[in-house]
Amino acid sequence: MSKKKPTAPQILTPSRIREGLPFPLGATWDGLGVNFAIFSANATKVELCLFDTDGETELERIEL
Repeated sequence: MSKKKPTAPQILTPSRIREGLPFPLGATWDGLGVNFAIFSANATKVELCLFDTDGETELERIEL
């Protein structure tokens, strides 16, 4: 049985992203979408990777 070759993730357009809240940390449903709040003292870049329901295929990658 062969696995499908993963496709390159999409980069989301800014129209689907809105500024969220810094707390609570983690992923939280806010009634309109999911708020992702993270902290890093030293990060210069963060990418949020979204996967399919099986957790095997990356569907989208969002640079925050």
